[in-house]
Amino acid sequence: FCSCKVKTITPFIQINKKKYKKFNKQIINLVWIGRISLEKNIKDILNATHYLDKINFKLNIISDKKIDLDYFEIDKKILSRINFFNFDKVNLIKMYKKCDILISTSLYEGFPNVIAEAINFNCLIISAKNFGGARQLIGNGDKGLFYNLYDPEDLAEKIKYSLENKNLIIKKILKSKKNLIRLSKLNNNSFKNLFDKL
Repeated sequence: FCSCKVKTITPFIQINKKKYKKFNKQIINLVWIGRISLEKNIKDILNATHYLDKINFKLNIISDKKIDLDYFEIDKKILSRINFFNFDKVNLIKMYKKCDILISTSLYEGFPNVIAEAINFNCLIISAKNFGGARQLIGNGDKGLFYNLYDPEDLAEKIKYSLENKNLIIKKILKSKKNLIRLSKLNNNSFKNLFDKL
């Protein structure tokens, strides 16, 4: 398109070597992080809660602003399980440590930093099948799970699947972490060299 050679270098990744146990609590912790904008597609995760009434979960939404949940007609019992946090007032590291599943509902992504950060803290990734870098981090589903975009029921099914197949999910988490370490070794020097030349 631009008639020039293009080299893609993913951002610097500082690997966290500590292992965090996941799926070992009574409550499953879901996290969604993003701006409230059309391309981030928060509707999918909020509408998916309609199908999760039999699961003991907590959904933490970290964003730039709170939205009116009345629009989504969420049951009061489910509503009490949804928490909003502002980007500027939340400790993301603490959130990742508690997180079991990071949900990415974006229509498209470049290199999804949020996904890389969550993998670094041993979170399972459930991502929409979209355009962008999610596949680079979780493969074709062997290192995480994909759901069909605009299909909240499918997203809910993937969440249920993860709870019913914990041993398989833990293997996916370990694979995604190994892949992240591999990417960091490949790209961190290139990333540093690029900025050293500027």
